[in-house]
Amino acid sequence: PGQQHRGLQLDHVHVFHDRNLRLAFEIHVVLLSFAHFERHGVERREYLRQQLRRHLAQQPVGADQHGVTREDRHVLSPLGVDRGFAAPHGCIVHDVVVQQREVMEHLDGRGGRQGMLYLIGEDAVGEHQQHGAQALAANTAFGLVDENGDLYAESVISTKKYPSVDDYPAYVEDLCQAMHALADSLSFEYELTGIGIGAPNANYHKGTVENPANLWKFREGDPNPDESRRVFPLADDIRNCFGGVKVLVTNDANAATIGEMIYGNAKGMRDFIMITLGTGLGSGFVANGEMIYGHDGFAGEFGHVIVERDGRECGCGRKGCLETYVSATGIKRTAFELMAKMSAPSKLRDIAFGDFDASMISAAAEQGDPIALEAFRFTGEMLGRALADVVTVTSPEAIFLFGGLSKAGKLIFEPTQWYMEENMLFAFKNKVKLLPSGIQGKNAAILGASALIWQEEHK
Repeated sequence: PGQQHRGLQLDHVHVFHDRNLRLAFEIHVVLLSFAHFERHGVERREYLRQQLRRHLAQQPVGADQHGVTREDRHVLSPLGVDRGFAAPHGCIVHDVVVQQREVMEHLDGRGGRQGMLYLIGEDAVGEHQQHGAQALAANTAFGLVDENGDLYAESVISTKKYPSVDDYPAYVEDLCQAMHALADSLSFEYELTGIGIGAPNANYHKGTVENPANLWKFREGDPNPDESRRVFPLADDIRNCFGGVKVLVTNDANAATIGEMIYGNAKGMRDFIMITLGTGLGSGFVANGEMIYGHDGFAGEFGHVIVERDGRECGCGRKGCLETYVSATGIKRTAFELMAKMSAPSKLRDIAFGDFDASMISAAAEQGDPIALEAFRFTGEMLGRALADVVTVTSPEAIFLFGGLSKAGKLIFEPTQWYMEENMLFAFKNKVKLLPSGIQGKNAAILGASALIWQEEHK
């Protein structure tokens, strides 16, 4: 109240119900933004951007069919002023985001709207379950992202509601409806540039998801369990829902790789490898600035390189694959093998196998638990030796580790680095950087899928 915007003065704000709250809150944001600029003398666009990010980081959000909402609670103004207001249930957070972005555009003198795109990523039950044969694809996350990687709105639908082959058409229909609803919830006009999709067993060349291990399976007793029925034309189906807009798909590890190249620590690099450490081990290879897909679209299955002949059984049907040793599942198996071989005391001995997960090993290792420390050393050895071999093929500038297991920090990075250098061909020694991902914790599934489109746009 008392501030002016384009000659209009707001003297009083009175909220009657949710619909009015949305309008009043948007006006409130605009007026406070101009007042704050004058008060602080900060560069205006950057100030708004900082405050917006700070506000969203404080909000516990959950998605429904209308978009992103927040629960009833007393919150501070999104521009950091002292007074607060009560936000009734259903106040839509992305309305605030959109209004603040409109202010940015007016201040920036840009007019018009940036191109936008949808992106879809298969989201796992937990971060440690996002890859591999045991991954449970519980949700499909999707959102609207601009070219700078700024996420305007996001939502999810359940994937596990559609477990069988026969459920796939209903999944596509519900996903398209939810995406259209999210698109319609934005209060400004924009151009939908494309739709990027990251999914298990996705074929970039064909736009299909082919025989995914944990999606759209045959029902028990299916009279025709022919695997050719489990090749799903996801790109075409989504394209048809959106009037022929460009749709690209790739597997989730490749999507994370492209996200690293566009938004993360691989910016400017033309040769690097991305290793994703979840329930399994995924990977993406970039050479000369291009993703390596291979002639059939399935190149880069580094997790299924055999590192131990007749070793551990893998979900792929073979034995001794790298991901059976280097993954959240792999380190769990290692810890139990060590407890059988070693007599050292360990808190891990009191945990049943079914209740066990990789985060417990990390926590124990940080407290000096000998079993946990040896489990990380062995895991780093297996990964380091395998990386030393793969470096001889592509000669990357850097290798990035991403995913739940990589969050263990030096527990996994230090042994991996040591064994990689120890086993490296002399021509490559001390030339390849081992780095953490720059998109960790930034909704990598969504950013990676969006980067798939933006990379194509820039070619």
